[in-house]
Amino acid sequence: MNDLTEINSSNPVIKTENKNICYLDINRPDKLNALSEEVLTLLISNLNEISESAELKVIILRSQGNAFCAGHDLRQMMENHNQDYFDNLFSLCSEFMVKLTQMPQVVIARVHGLATAAGCQLVAQSDIAVCSDNAMFATSGVNLGLFCSTPSVAVSRNVPRKIAAEMLFTGDFIDANYAKQIGLINHIVSKDNLDDKINEIGSIDAVGGLELGAVPLTGIAIAKAPSGSGLRGFIIRKEPKGRGGRKTGNPPGIEGSTLVSGDKCLILEDVTTTGGSALQACQRLVEMGCEIVGCITILDREEGGYEAFTDAEIPLYPLLTLSDIVNA
Repeated sequence: MNDLTEINSSNPVIKTENKNICYLDINRPDKLNALSEEVLTLLISNLNEISESAELKVIILRSQGNAFCAGHDLRQMMENHNQDYFDNLFSLCSEFMVKLTQMPQVVIARVHGLATAAGCQLVAQSDIAVCSDNAMFATSGVNLGLFCSTPSVAVSRNVPRKIAAEMLFTGDFIDANYAKQIGLINHIVSKDNLDDKINEIGSIDAVGGLELGAVPLTGIAIAKAPSGSGLRGFIIRKEPKGRGGRKTGNPPGIEGSTLVSGDKCLILEDVTTTGGSALQACQRLVEMGCEIVGCITILDREEGGYEAFTDAEIPLYPLLTLSDIVNA
């Protein structure tokens, strides 16, 4: 593991690599890792470089010190109180945040301590967010007369509309448990186990799921993977046709790339209702000796699927829930 304690540098942004994982650290602990012009410029430059890599599969965003990110550097903003500076600062921030959503790699936020304003937006922009049990989140600009208008877009896409409005209008902090409950983060772990959980999610060998819904999703996932990443795809037929393993060594009904015992597999699904079919697919992979890292579904209809996955101790990551649509 690329441990945070190993990093000793004066650079405000540090990029390190370990196999197919890239770590991007904001290194301004004395400023609570605030996003200065220099930090944003370096983050953009690093993302541009990483996006061209054929080997890197995962980006982990981290920070040094006792906070994840306190948003914009307010001291720098006060010292440069002119329109040109503000135009450039917010342009850089927008470019960085949009770039995160366009990366071919999976972006995971590793959050500890405070994540406020643009720092909270950074969490919301990431594909997956894992936080320590001491993490706190807020869109607190309103308390300084600076409404978090840009963070409001990303946050309101992660959490229900009325909860987002309350966060934005009050600036109140929420703890890790509530952040998970409303959908801002995926997992809470103790600070000591944070890196282990990140590595578990970031190391995926194969993606796939049940026909027919998972067929296009698997194709997109493989197409988005960097060239040479080694990510494999598979499809599980509801009714085996007796031929799946003839060339691949897989059991009948599991087609595509060869899967072997120990592979970490991510299940893809278009719509989750009760979760029964997807969990049956998971069981077939477990019987092969594979490990199920989780299931990503486009829509959770909230009819028991999340609870079923929880009971099976498999994380379910819905991109949308029925409540999101109804309350939009």
